[in-house]
Amino acid sequence: MHKYFLTFLLLSVSATFFGQTGVVKGRVFNHKNNEPVPFVNIIIDGKPTQGTTSDIDGNYSITKVSPGFTRLVASSVGFKKFISDDFLVTNSKTTDIDIGLDEQIITLEQVTIKPSVVERNEEVPVSLQKLTIQEIERSPGSNRDISKVIQSLPGVASSPSFRNDVIVRGGGPGENRFNLDGVEIPYLNHFSTLTLNGLVTKNSSLIFSVRRSYLQLLFSALKLPFLPTYNDYQFKYKIDLDKRNQISVISIGALDNNKLNTGIANPDAFQRYILQSLPVNDQWSYVFGLVYRHFRARGYDTWVVSRNMLNNDQIKYTNNVEMPDSLLFRYNSQETENKLRYEGLTDLVKWKITYGAGLEDAKYANKMNNLLDQFSPRLSASYAFVPDKFFLNFNMGRYYQLPAYTSLGFRSNNGALVNDSLGIKYISADHVVLGLEYQPDTKTKISLEGFGKFYANYPFSIRDSVALASKGTDFGAVGDEPLLPLSNGRAYGFEVLVRNADFFKFNVILTYTFVRSEFTTFTGDYIPSAWDNRHLINVTVGRKFKGNWEIGAKWRFAGGQPYTPWDMDKSGLVTAWNAQGRGYLD
Repeated sequence: MHKYFLTFLLLSVSATFFGQTGVVKGRVFNHKNNEPVPFVNIIIDGKPTQGTTSDIDGNYSITKVSPGFTRLVASSVGFKKFISDDFLVTNSKTTDIDIGLDEQIITLEQVTIKPSVVERNEEVPVSLQKLTIQEIERSPGSNRDISKVIQSLPGVASSPSFRNDVIVRGGGPGENRFNLDGVEIPYLNHFSTLTLNGLVTKNSSLIFSVRRSYLQLLFSALKLPFLPTYNDYQFKYKIDLDKRNQISVISIGALDNNKLNTGIANPDAFQRYILQSLPVNDQWSYVFGLVYRHFRARGYDTWVVSRNMLNNDQIKYTNNVEMPDSLLFRYNSQETENKLRYEGLTDLVKWKITYGAGLEDAKYANKMNNLLDQFSPRLSASYAFVPDKFFLNFNMGRYYQLPAYTSLGFRSNNGALVNDSLGIKYISADHVVLGLEYQPDTKTKISLEGFGKFYANYPFSIRDSVALASKGTDFGAVGDEPLLPLSNGRAYGFEVLVRNADFFKFNVILTYTFVRSEFTTFTGDYIPSAWDNRHLINVTVGRKFKGNWEIGAKWRFAGGQPYTPWDMDKSGLVTAWNAQGRGYLD
């Protein structure tokens, strides 16, 4: 049975007032070898008379720039045209924008540069979507939360409870990866309050932000049963050792505390249920990464060393009344990963070769005794029926992913790794994508893509005969139970995208996705997974008016996920209920 929900218009209106102008400066360099590029023409997008030319060292500076969001356009013979991402100019500080140009062998009498919202990537011709900082800032109802911003894109669904999990093409949130300047970030959350940004020395810059939420005050006022407090920081320090070598140090960390609101006077039945069933939870995490990049004459090498750690503490008493004989459980869980990755690029004029390797050390052995067992070939191709306008795109590949650490590390009472003995292994997924893309002009993109994902070795619960693909929609740990790698799965459908940056002066994104997500039961029959939304529709519009006023609106339709009914007989047993403080699924 499906239930369907409509999320109606989320409106966001903003106005920014500025009284003075700003300065934009930076360095123009060859993206391949970091060499400075002199005598490059650089203008403010839409203002051809406001610009400058880079000097012999590639440096440039543009003064008297109107505050607000803008872009740079750079052109030089022998290089591809460059259009920067949107950035914000203010009168309080200089805006630093470095420009990396790609070489291009051309023989033309005249070059015309037109800013385009549509960008094609040679290495990724299919299913690539790019958002500018301006689109992130203007996304209605998202409050700069990137996981909510991308829910306006085709194929992206949200999980229940309005959490910021990202569901892509019928796959669970555990399939996704997030990277910040090459460093993998395991978790993406929290709210910004204070940011420092500026030059430390002539060749180095620093970004540092501290964040804290005060949701516990709002939740307390609303008499909600739990009181969350989130704290975190972000840090990035970049050093240009010389024109051939760069180092970046990146770190983020978080401290989350969740307490029960035991001060509610005369709680109702729902509040009592939550207060009695939720554990008290504290969690901290951090990521630290060092990125070193060396530029060669015809390419570059990138080395990334990183470490991430997650610590989770939970304690639970019967009915959450703290008494010596009412303790149900107290546990600590930790996940730690140390990673080393190398990526290289060599430009042979007509051919571009990319290559790399990676090592990962984790607390749990991953049983990867033979690299060929996880061999993951991929192939992408694109054919232009009409140059720069009509494309046929294709992609296929095989991917492998470790099960969750909660599954790998689940132990019996005598300390044995249960799922290791049950043969748990890497989850495999074969992806196929075929699409048509039409770009009638530089501000419009229309695409139709069909996709299929086919899973094998998916963890299957012995306890309730359900694949883990149908779990994870609630708050709490998933996979800490006996599992067999027996389930197969499939997610398939199609997406339609219409994107126009100037539809009667409105920026418009329209998407429709049809998706089915199914996994096998112990009998081998396919049933819908928790991510089987079927239909996803998104409409996002925005417009900028005079006086730096902006208005935006978002409308979203998501088919509700299927659900599993309660086992009423088992849930009605007092001893069974007291064991976990809630009912049991059938």
